[in-house]
Amino acid sequence: MKLQTFSFDDNEVRTVVQNGELWFVANDVTKILGLDRTQVRRLDEDEKGVRIIHTPGGRQEVNVINEFGLYSLILSSRKPEAKQFKRWVTHEVLPSIRKTGRYALPSADEIASSHPARLMIEGRTWGKKFSEVEKMRETNMVFISAEEVARRCGIYTTAKYMAKPHGKFIHNLIHAQLIEIDEEEVIFNPTCYLESVVPKVLDWLERRNYPNEITFGNTVHRIQIFQPEGM
Repeated sequence: MKLQTFSFDDNEVRTVVQNGELWFVANDVTKILGLDRTQVRRLDEDEKGVRIIHTPGGRQEVNVINEFGLYSLILSSRKPEAKQFKRWVTHEVLPSIRKTGRYALPSADEIASSHPARLMIEGRTWGKKFSEVEKMRETNMVFISAEEVARRCGIYTTAKYMAKPHGKFIHNLIHAQLIEIDEEEVIFNPTCYLESVVPKVLDWLERRNYPNEITFGNTVHRIQIFQPEGM
């Protein structure tokens, strides 16, 4: 399998195309994003794989991720370079590969028309995954996890010794429609939000005098508020 190698800030990013699908060598990506290699295990099965590639030392078995897996890892990274890396992939790597005619991700409409059976079996989630990737790839919008939204807003769990950003609390606020967001401000697989959601959460906290608990249905969620980032 022939490798095509790119360079991001002096870091090697190896790619291969097999059966019309682009794959990135996982170790190259996790190194750039500052992630542990075990993060690859958390990806969906259709986002990762193993391939045999030719290296100067001979044939080698490597872990690989496709474009969906790549964006999932980018969303997991807290390094400032993650945003630049995503832009580099979408503006340099993908266009360069497409010029060869070897790789092109179909649009959501093309998927719906050419894979009706799979859509019927797996529902809208499979098709939505493609459209969400298109949203991230074709724009410069920055999506962050619910945990990152909570961290920036200073919303943490009430664990005595190891309080963590309360991502579930953010999800519940939005799902209960206590905070109104636009359709463009959320993506799925995994669920993440545009950075513009952060000031909306901060405004909600301020208008309610920074509550330490809130009830969703029959469940009471307790939180602790720390100084929000940047304030």
